[in-house]
Amino acid sequence: MRRWNVFDRVGPQVNNPNQTMGMFLAEAYQKIAQLQVILNNDPMQMEFVEQQVKELFDLGAGLCLTGMIANSMNSKEHDKRCEETRLEYAIPLRAGHERQVEVHLGAGHISYAATLYCQPKSPAASREDHTPGLDIDLSQYGFSENVSPWLVSKVCRTVALAPSLDQAYVELQRDGIQLTRTTIDRIVSRAGSESLTVRERMLEQFERGDMKQGCEFTGRRVSVQIDGGRTRTRGVLEWIDPVENFGKTQSQVTGELSAGRSKETRRSSRFQADWREPKLLIIYAHDDNGRRDEAVRVLIDGSFGDADYMERLISMHLHRLGANKAKTITFNSDGATWIWGRIDSILAKAKVESAVVVNQVLDVCHAVENLAAR
Repeated sequence: MRRWNVFDRVGPQVNNPNQTMGMFLAEAYQKIAQLQVILNNDPMQMEFVEQQVKELFDLGAGLCLTGMIANSMNSKEHDKRCEETRLEYAIPLRAGHERQVEVHLGAGHISYAATLYCQPKSPAASREDHTPGLDIDLSQYGFSENVSPWLVSKVCRTVALAPSLDQAYVELQRDGIQLTRTTIDRIVSRAGSESLTVRERMLEQFERGDMKQGCEFTGRRVSVQIDGGRTRTRGVLEWIDPVENFGKTQSQVTGELSAGRSKETRRSSRFQADWREPKLLIIYAHDDNGRRDEAVRVLIDGSFGDADYMERLISMHLHRLGANKAKTITFNSDGATWIWGRIDSILAKAKVESAVVVNQVLDVCHAVENLAAR
């Protein structure tokens, strides 16, 4: 039987939301009475009281979710889904053994669950294709490394919008989500890796001919903008034998500038990294005047892959969004030959009908630059 504990690893065991909400209400009545006294004595403490009330009900949400999941896990339907998942997994899995894990839920609430973890039957097969084992219970609810789907989304969006990981950490703390910087980095890295895996599976499905054409762009004017960028990527540090090269820096050993963050003692040392070109694309619908259609989501994607990979990626996105039934498709880009030489191939792979009007527009900024140069 799966067990869920709240507050700590040996805290009260819960089985249903009625039980956890009873715990919350007992806590809430006492806390609200204390906050009411503070507000009555000093109305200027409103911000503090407001924050405390928010955190209180975040606790209630976490307790409620814990009770709901605990109740759901102890059902025959859950056992059936777990067994189906285990049998259909990418590699054969063992029956599983129970382990207690720390589970992060919405708003940063932490509970402790004893769930089943299924190891690969063949460790060699797991290492060969980098497929890990699976927490068979939590996977049914979309957890990623014991973090709930909503919390993963919240953390990733905050990190994406913040100028740095440190600032994202501060913003999450203000929202009552108590996660370490290491945990935040792990959540974001894991989500990125999983997203890339999903994209690869979508490409495979598209190229097998199993992906259905969508209808999101039916009858709409579609714009596809493609460009290349520039970014630095950290190089691989060369290992230095600590005995043979005691007291020496990487540059002194290799005779070259340090790759990655420099270990040099000179104050003039700085980060050394190679330039790479990410290839970027944005696909959106617009009206007759070129203004973006707010009713249709914008798709933004990119890759460090080569031009062939980008051709596959654009074709797949146009196919699944239903560009084959669009009113018009406009490709907008600079003068890079790797883009314009592939338009016909992209349209063919996406199965765009001949009735769709296709426009090819040179980006005005790049066009003006070339005119000025001449």
